[in-house]
Amino acid sequence: MSLENSQYTFHSLQDVSKEDFNKEVDRITKEVDQAKDDGSAPGVPAKRGRYTQEASSQSQPSQVRPVSGTILEVVLEDFLCHANMKVTLNKEINFIVGRNGSGKSAILTALVVALGGSASTTGRGAALKDFIKHGCNSARVTCVISNAGAMSYKKEIYGEKISVVRTLHGTGGSAIKLRSERGKLISSKMEDLRAMTLQLGIQVDNPISVLDQNTARHFLAQSKPENKFELFMRATNLDTLQKIYVDITLSVDKIKQEIAKKERQLVDNNLEVKEAERMYKLLANLEIDRDRTIDLKMELLWAEVRDYMINLQRVQKDLAKAQKEKQHLEKVLSSAESTETEPLLQEIESLKTEVKAFEDEKKDYENNLKELKIQYSALTQKLRKIEQEKCLKERRIKDDMKTINEYKSEIRSQEQKMLPEHVEMRRKQKEEIHELQKLKEQKTEIRNAKDREAQELQRQLSAAKSELFPLQQKKRQHEETIRSLSTTLQGLQSNESNLSLFGPNMPELVRQIELCNKFKKRPVGPLGAYVKVKDPKWALAVECAMKSRLSTFVVENIDDQRLLQSLIKKTMTRGHPPSVVRCAFTTSPFDTSGTAARTSEYCNVLDIVEITNVVARNMLVDSCSLEKIMLIPSDDECYRLLSNVRSVPRNCGRAFTLNADTYMPAPRYGSYASNQRSATILQQSSRAEIISQTQQQIEELRETLQAVQQSIATTSNDTINISKQLEICRNAQKKLSAEILSATAKLERLKDIEQPDTNSVSVLREELQSREQELLQLKNSLDDIPAKVKFVEAEKDELKLKGSDVQAKLKEVNDRIENHQIKQKTCRDQLDELQSAKAGKKRKLEQVSKQEDQLIVRSNELEEKHTKARDAAVKYEDHVRSDLEDRKKAKEDREKAKEAADAAPSNSQKVEEIRLKEFQSQSNTKRNVEVIDRELRTLNKKLASAERALGENSGSIEVQYKEKLIAYKTTEKYIIQLKVNAEYMKLALEQRKGLYHTQKKLMNGVVSHQFTRVLRFRNCTGTVRVNFERKTLDISVGPVDEGERAGLGTSSLSGGERSYATMAFVIALWNVTELPFYYLDEFDVFMDMLNRQTVLTLLLRFAKQKVGFQFGFLTPLDTTAITGSDRVTIFRLADPRGNPQ
Repeated sequence: MSLENSQYTFHSLQDVSKEDFNKEVDRITKEVDQAKDDGSAPGVPAKRGRYTQEASSQSQPSQVRPVSGTILEVVLEDFLCHANMKVTLNKEINFIVGRNGSGKSAILTALVVALGGSASTTGRGAALKDFIKHGCNSARVTCVISNAGAMSYKKEIYGEKISVVRTLHGTGGSAIKLRSERGKLISSKMEDLRAMTLQLGIQVDNPISVLDQNTARHFLAQSKPENKFELFMRATNLDTLQKIYVDITLSVDKIKQEIAKKERQLVDNNLEVKEAERMYKLLANLEIDRDRTIDLKMELLWAEVRDYMINLQRVQKDLAKAQKEKQHLEKVLSSAESTETEPLLQEIESLKTEVKAFEDEKKDYENNLKELKIQYSALTQKLRKIEQEKCLKERRIKDDMKTINEYKSEIRSQEQKMLPEHVEMRRKQKEEIHELQKLKEQKTEIRNAKDREAQELQRQLSAAKSELFPLQQKKRQHEETIRSLSTTLQGLQSNESNLSLFGPNMPELVRQIELCNKFKKRPVGPLGAYVKVKDPKWALAVECAMKSRLSTFVVENIDDQRLLQSLIKKTMTRGHPPSVVRCAFTTSPFDTSGTAARTSEYCNVLDIVEITNVVARNMLVDSCSLEKIMLIPSDDECYRLLSNVRSVPRNCGRAFTLNADTYMPAPRYGSYASNQRSATILQQSSRAEIISQTQQQIEELRETLQAVQQSIATTSNDTINISKQLEICRNAQKKLSAEILSATAKLERLKDIEQPDTNSVSVLREELQSREQELLQLKNSLDDIPAKVKFVEAEKDELKLKGSDVQAKLKEVNDRIENHQIKQKTCRDQLDELQSAKAGKKRKLEQVSKQEDQLIVRSNELEEKHTKARDAAVKYEDHVRSDLEDRKKAKEDREKAKEAADAAPSNSQKVEEIRLKEFQSQSNTKRNVEVIDRELRTLNKKLASAERALGENSGSIEVQYKEKLIAYKTTEKYIIQLKVNAEYMKLALEQRKGLYHTQKKLMNGVVSHQFTRVLRFRNCTGTVRVNFERKTLDISVGPVDEGERAGLGTSSLSGGERSYATMAFVIALWNVTELPFYYLDEFDVFMDMLNRQTVLTLLLRFAKQKVGFQFGFLTPLDTTAITGSDRVTIFRLADPRGNPQ
C-alpha cells in the first residue's frame, strides 16, 4: 500500500473532501487487486490451481532482502509428546502436516513458549509445567532466529543468528538463555528476551502472527469487538503511531516545563544582577559613608556631654528641694513628742491598775461558784442512785413473788402424780413409744431409698439439661447466622456492588448520599470499601484489627454530620446504624515512618493493606493505629517475640495471628482468642464468588441446624420423661417424710410426760421458805427510801440560794471591768492615732533623707561623667583635626618628593582641604542621642555589610556584575529559542495528528476492501466496521443472494463459513502488516474441500508475493495438491502411537 502513483501526498490527503478520499482508497485497492490477480509480484503463478515445484519457483528473484526475526530451527526436548525433536524451517513457506495427536500444535506451542509466551498465551495449559512430558522432571525448547536483516538486534554481539533456550521445571518456573551465533551465553534475563522480540517485531501473543487452533475455531464467534479492535491496531501498526503521538505530546510538555524552569531561573538571575549592581554602587559610596561616620561619632560625643549637663542641673535642683523638706519634718517631730503623748500614757497605766484589782476579785467569786456547782452535782448524783436502788428492789420483789408462786404450783403437781391411778397409764405409754420407734425406723429406711433414687434422677435430669442448653444456644446462633447471611445474600443479589457486606441497607444509604447535593463535602465511607488486603491470608486479621471502623463514615463539618445522620435514620431500618466521625479532610497521608512497628520478618497492618482514599487512610490510622499493629503468623512466634520486654519491637501496640488471635506485648503480655473464623467484609472474592460462597454457607448451616433440632427434640423428650419420674419419686418422699414427722412428734409428746419424784418435793418446800424470808427483808428496806430522798433535796435547795448570791456579785465585778476596759481602749485609740501620724512623718523623713543621699551620689556621678565625656569629645575632636592636617601634610610631602608640583591641586587634595576648611566643632548640636546613635549604628551596619560583601574581592565586583548581566541575557535568549521550538513541535504534533487520522482511514479502507474481495471468491459478502471512538471492530458476513442472511454477524455462520471468514480477515490484515513470520494452526479443519482449496490458493499466493517473510501452516488434512520446493517445505509427522496409517 503506497501513494507512489497518486496525485496526493499524506499531508495533502488530509485536506481533501470525503469523496476524493474514498476515490483514492478505491484506486489503491484496485492496484493491490491487479497486482494479486496479474501475478506481477515475484514468485506468484498466473492462475489458480494445483501448485507444483516448477510453478512456485519460476521468476525467483536473484536477490531477496533478508528479514530479521524469521524462525530457522525449533528443538523440543521432553516437551508435550516429543522426547527429542528437531524441526528446521524454510525461511519462506512451511507446511507441517500430521494426524491429530502427532504433535503439530506442540511445535507451535514450543515456538510461543521459547519466545517468551506464557501458558495462557498458548491456550493449551494453566501453567508451563503442564507442558513437561509425562514422567520427566523438566523440558527444554530451543528456537534459532535469523538476525540478518536490517532490523537486527545487537548484531555485533549475537551475529547472524540468535538461539533462545527456555527450560521448564517440574516444580514450576522456567529459565531463559540467549546465546550468540557461536553458542556463547549472552543473557539469562527475560527483559532482554522481550527487548529482542520488540526490536525484531516478533508478536507471539498476536493472533495475526500466531493463530492457534483454539483461536482459529472461536476467533470470530467469541472474540469481543474491543479485542478485534486492539488486534487491528497492533496489526496495522497504528498503535505505534499513536504511541509516537503521545511521546511528542510528552516532549512538548517537557519543553513547557523547561521553559517554566528557565523563567524561574531568569527571575533568580535578575535578582543576582540587581545584587551585583547594588554591590557595585556600594563600593563607589563606601568612602563617603566612612567620612559621615566620623562626623556622627563626634556629634554623638558632644550630644552626650550636653545631656550629662542637663541631667546634672536637674539633680542639683532636686537635691536643694529635698534638704529643705528634711529640715521641716525634723522640727515637727521634736515638738509633738512632749505635748500630746505623755498624758495619754499616764491615764492608760492608772486604768490598768484598777482593772487588775477587779480581775482578782472576780477570780475569787468564780472559784466559790465552781465549788458550789461541784457540791450540787454530787447531791444530784446521790439522789439518782437512791432512785435506782428503789427501782431495783421493786423489780426483785416482783421476781421473787413470781418464783414463789411457781414453786407452789410445782409442789402441787408432783404430789398429784404420786396417786395410784397414774401407774397403768405410764405402762401403756412405754408400749406405744416402742411401737412408734419401730415404725419410724421402717419409714426412714424406705425414705432413704427414695432419696437415692431421686438423686440419681436429678443427676440424669441435670445432665440432660446441660446437654440441651448448648444445643439450644447453638440453634439460636445458627438461626441468627442464617438470617444475617440471607439478608446479605439478598443485598448482594439486588445490588451490583459488594456494599451489602456492610449491611442490607448500606447500598441504599450510599446511593442516597450520592444523590444528595446538600453536602458541603461528600462524606467518605464506609471506610472498609476503600480497603484492599494485598495478601488474602491476612484478610481475617486485618478485619479484626479494623472491626470498629469498617462501616464508619467521615464528614468534615457539623452540618454534613447532621444531614448524614438524618439519611442514616431514614435509610437504616434494619441492623446497627454506622457510626459518623467528624474531622478535617486532608489531602496528604499521615507520615507513620516514626511510629510504625515492623521487623525484618514481620510487617504491620498498614504495610499489608492498600487504602485508596487519603481521608479513609488517615482516619483508620488515627483511630486504629494500624502502623502499630503487627502481623505475626503463629502463636509460638508471638510468644517468642512479645513475651519479653527486650524482644518487643519498637512502637508495637499489639499483634494479630493468621487466626486473628490478639496478643498484647510485654510488660502487659496477654492473649485473646478470636471468635471469628473468616473475613466477612474484606474477603478478596468477586461478587459472584461471594454470592456462591454465601449460598453454600446458608445450605451448610441449614443442614447443621436440622441435625441440632433433631438432637434438641431427642434430649427434650428424655428430659420430660426423667422429670415425670422425678416428680413421682418426690411425691413419695413427701408422703414418707410426713409420716415420719407425725410419728416423731407423737413420740416426743409421750417422752415429755414426766415421772413423779418424791425427793424433789421436799427440796422445793425448803427453797420456797428461803425465798419468802428474802422477800420480807426487801419490803422492809424499801420503806426507808422516801426519808433519804427528802433529806438530799433539802441540801440541794440550800446550795441554789448560795449560788445565786455569788452570781450577782460576779456580775457586778464584770460590769466594772468592762467600763474600765472601754476607757482604756479610748485612750489607746487616741495614742495610736498620734503614733500613726508620728510614724508617717518619720517614714517621710527617712524617704527624704534617703532621697538626699541618692541625689548627692547621682550628682557626683553625673559631674564625673560630664567631665569625662567633655574630655573625650575634645580629645576626639583634636584627633580628627590632627588627622586631617596629617593627611594634608602627607599629600604635600608626596608632591614635593615627586617634584611635580602643580598649581591646581588634585581632586583628592581638594576634598581634604575642603574638609579642613569646613571642619567645625559639634558642641552645639541639638539632636537627640538616640537619633544620632541609631543613625550611626545603621551606617556602621551598612559599612560592615559592605566590607563583608566586598571583602578582599572588591576589585572583582565590577567583573562579576558584567558576567551576571551577560548570563541573564543568555538565559533570556535561550527561553526565546525554547518557545520557538515548542511552537514548532506543536505544529509538528498537529501534522502527526492529521497523518495518524489519514493512516487510520486508509488502513480501514484497505482491510475492509481486501476482506470483501476474499469473500467474493465464495460468493459471499461482508463488511469490517471500525469505530475508533468506541475502540471496537465489528465483522458481518453472509451470502450475496440470501436476503436476510446477508450481512449477519459471524456468530450465525456455520463452522466452515466461520473458518473461511476468519482466513479472509487474517489475509486482509496481512495486507497491511509486516511481521517476520505468520503461523496458522488447523485453520482448515471445519472447511469443505472447495473452501479449503480456495483458502490454500489465496494463502500460497499471498505468501509468495510477500517475499522474505516466513509463513507456516499446520493442518491434519491432505496436502498432496501442494508440492515442495526451495520456497515451500512440507513436514510430515509420524502418526501417533497406536494409530494405523
